[in-house]
Amino acid sequence: MPDRPKRRPGLFFLRLFLGGCSAFLLSLSFPPQRWWFLACGAFVPSFLAPVNSPGSAFFQGWFTGLVFYLLTLSWLVKVAGPVYLLLPLYLSFFWGIFFLLIKGLPERGRIFSAASAWFFLEIIVAHFLTGFPWLPLGLSQYSSRWLLPVVSLVTVFGLSSLLMMFNLLLATGWTRHHLVSWSVIIPLTAALVFGGRAVNIEGTPAGWLRVLLLQENIASYNRLPPAEIFQSHYRTTITLLKEEPADLVVWPESSFPDILDDHPELMTQLRDLSQRHHCALLLGGIGRQGQSLFNTAYLFSGENLQVYRKRHLVPYGEFILGGRYRLLRKIYSKLAGYQPQLQPGQEYTLFHFPVSSRREQARVNVLICFENIFPEISAEFVTRGSQACLVITNDSWFLQSPGPYQHFAHNILRATETGRYFAQTAITGITGVVSPEKGVSALIESDRRLLFVRGHLRYTLPLLTGETPAGRCGYIPVLLLLLTVSGGILCRTRKG
Repeated sequence: MPDRPKRRPGLFFLRLFLGGCSAFLLSLSFPPQRWWFLACGAFVPSFLAPVNSPGSAFFQGWFTGLVFYLLTLSWLVKVAGPVYLLLPLYLSFFWGIFFLLIKGLPERGRIFSAASAWFFLEIIVAHFLTGFPWLPLGLSQYSSRWLLPVVSLVTVFGLSSLLMMFNLLLATGWTRHHLVSWSVIIPLTAALVFGGRAVNIEGTPAGWLRVLLLQENIASYNRLPPAEIFQSHYRTTITLLKEEPADLVVWPESSFPDILDDHPELMTQLRDLSQRHHCALLLGGIGRQGQSLFNTAYLFSGENLQVYRKRHLVPYGEFILGGRYRLLRKIYSKLAGYQPQLQPGQEYTLFHFPVSSRREQARVNVLICFENIFPEISAEFVTRGSQACLVITNDSWFLQSPGPYQHFAHNILRATETGRYFAQTAITGITGVVSPEKGVSALIESDRRLLFVRGHLRYTLPLLTGETPAGRCGYIPVLLLLLTVSGGILCRTRKG
């Protein structure tokens, strides 16, 4: 019998070391860190790891992804305990598939084909099992004024694919086989960068909206009575409106953490406040429609009440994924001590209300909690006529961690993609305003601290009406282009 090749433990540990280096370097480019340039080459150590079989290639990718997600999603321990390990294990599976595909792709055209594969895998992660596009590779460029404008043309997923091309180029080096790749990708990058910067994202505002954002710094884990949380926001609002008027006052998600429809006296209070101060008032609470409960945003504008019901719920926080199975419900109840019963909303509701700067009413949309991480939701609201986007959230569960920074960074991407101002209000977390061209424009902070501070923010939001290519078409054109190019490369290679 032929002798089996001897295993070399040294190579195995070398692969682990290189995978860990890639994961660590990549994590430094994501919020709250700002070393965006590392994402252009962080994968190189793991790409250069000596893998000699499809199985070892899959393991290399899976291990690299696992370490990366353990580093960047460590804040989930504070929310879910050790159960959080399931999410990094799941997400890193797609990295394993990616490395396996690289191993199997022909050398000619591998860079374009592999970068296309990364694009498709990120799309799958963003939609499969309700989707979780929390850390797409493109998010690493949230602080880059050079590469960030690219998302206005190709969305964050297109930017992710471009970054992967850089990594693959650096890993292959300046070799004769890849001269064509270098000669195409460098001009392509330059065209996208200057094209993105040339897009007139903001244009001429159709009007101005004076907003007042409140952050009362109330942590949900303190379990304060809903009425006490409500009155805290109410008293602060009265005081601030006496000092200076506003067109819109924004309270965060969970500013009344109970069923508001069951408290008509509070709704009357809010209508009176809106009429007395000639302003609209937005807040988050639980809404009831028939026997169904919804995570709801309420907008009071005089006697007029408008509601938006959250469309994309948090799995295992607002509903049980796979809850049709009794065993899964039983396990979840035993671990969490309750069963979430919220239902998803079905409508893209635009809020309309008068403002002092124009005759026509303002048209704004609201995203609740992590809905801002899904590009298609923001894009759909803009297509329907939204002139500015408001995000209300409760990030107190993240405590002092990278979680609130990662969440807020998505507003920077969405603003650039859609060409709209984004204003986020947190019950505690990060409250601020993002411009589609200039990035972060204003924040609530105290002694350079952004988390767990109490305060308010006044800002005059431009109401914009223009469209960006990404906001108008989404990622579909990029998907079709990559399918065509990668398919053509593979067919030509096979014939050759």
